[in-house]
Parts: sequence; C-alpha cells; structure tokens
Amino acid sequence: MVKFILSYKIILLLVTVLFTKISIAQDGDVGTWNILNANIPLNKKWNVLLDPHLYSDKLYNKFYFYELKGTVGYKLSKKVSVAVGTGKYVTYTRGGNFHLPVNTNETRLFEQLFFVHHVRKLRFEHRLQLEQRFLKSHYRNRLRYRANLTLPLNKPASDPNSLFLVAFDELFLTDISPEIAGNWIYAGLGYRISKPVALQAGYARQYNYSASAIAYKDFIVASLMLSLTK
Repeated sequence: MVKFILSYKIILLLVTVLFTKISIAQDGDVGTWNILNANIPLNKKWNVLLDPHLYSDKLYNKFYFYELKGTVGYKLSKKVSVAVGTGKYVTYTRGGNFHLPVNTNETRLFEQLFFVHHVRKLRFEHRLQLEQRFLKSHYRNRLRYRANLTLPLNKPASDPNSLFLVAFDELFLTDISPEIAGNWIYAGLGYRISKPVALQAGYARQYNYSASAIAYKDFIVASLMLSLTK
C-alpha cells in the first residue's frame, strides 16, 4: 500500500510537470507552525491524544489558522494501533491576527492506522488517515499518508536528555481532481527533557496543488510533546 501511494505520487507529478503548463509560487513570508501534542494513556491499550495547532503568516505575527483535534486510540500490538478522532479547523482572513471574517469553519471526523518498524537505530512510523470533511457549503473525503523517521543522536529518543533528528513527508489524496492535493515536508531536531516532556524545532514546507498551479509556504515549526501518565 505504501509503495503504491509513493509510486502513484511520483508518476503523477512527473506527468503534471511534463505535459501541462503549471506555475509554482511561494505563499508570502516564512510563517510559524506551533504544535502541542498531549498523550494521555488510560491503560496499556487505550489512550487519548489532544493535538492543537496554531499557524501564522509571518514570524509569530498575522495568525490566520488554528485546529483543535482529539483522538481515542487503541493499541493492537507493540507495532500497530488504530484511532478515531474529530477536530475543528478555522481559517481567518489573511493579513492580520485572527482577522475577520472567518473564511473557513470546518469540522472533520477521521480514522487512522498507525504502525512502526525499526532498522537498526532508525525508527520508521507510518500513518494512514481517512478524513470526512464537513464544510459550510460542501463535503469532502481525503486520505493522508505520513512517513516519519526518527534518528537518535546520543541515546534512545525515549530517554531523558536525548537528542534526535526527525523528518516526515505527508501526502494528501482526494477523490476529486487534482487527486494529489498537497504534500508537507518537515525536518527538525528534538530534545527530550524528561520521560513525559520533549521539544522539537524544525522547518516545514507545505505544498498545495491545483490543476494549473503549485503553491507552497515555508514554516518554522515549534512543538511541545507531553505524555501525561497517572
């Protein structure tokens, strides 16, 4: 499944570049993408994840988008888990801090499959997520696939005082044209302060595709990850 998605992505992008006239444009200045990830284990199998995000057009200025998400997950094995969740996604008019009117007020339901594997020190994480998107005037389906790589630098990434590199590529597929709607690429450095607390800082590029153009925007990313044990 993973190989099929990646092959499909590469082929479609090559066809687009070779046989159509497309424009590639950067969307303004470098913005910020702020993430709080709070994992709450309920027992050995079940957990709740709270995952709010906040975006700005400029460096901690002109905030225009936020998302509030929550999921309930179930661990099938040490390497495989499933989850269901919901979220609220609000986009404001660009050009100011939460500038009215609101452009998009979206509710989503989603189901996901998450599995991991290791190659020596490298940890590979794969997430497949199916979204049902409810907007004011229409409804959309979307499939997301994210491949995440973690490389420990001085000790295992789950240990206190560990440093680690993180990179991911997330692909967005839709059931309408263009079938590939977006691609997010990220690379960053993480530091685990303690077992329940870790920080990440990195750089991301978000591509959005349409039939005639490719737009992208760059973000400085700051993440706080918490594991709230009993």
